[in-house]
Amino acid sequence: MMTGGRGFAARHLVVMLLRYGDWSVRIADLGPSIKLKAYEEEDILSDAVQSGKAQYHNDSYSATKAEVPQVLGSLR
Repeated sequence: MMTGGRGFAARHLVVMLLRYGDWSVRIADLGPSIKLKAYEEEDILSDAVQSGKAQYHNDSYSATKAEVPQVLGSLR
């Protein structure tokens, strides 16, 4: 799970993980949806979002330390 996934650094990390091919990525951010930039429309991130390899979630709350292991465990 990548929190703050719409930001510059996190977005690049998401793309790197997708390029390795072994990862499914959940992107969590406060925005209602992920808006791809024009240059990303025909990129690995766009393909991953369309195929379900990357999923965007509106994260209107923050996980507590007790919830983090549960969230990470659900990603496997």
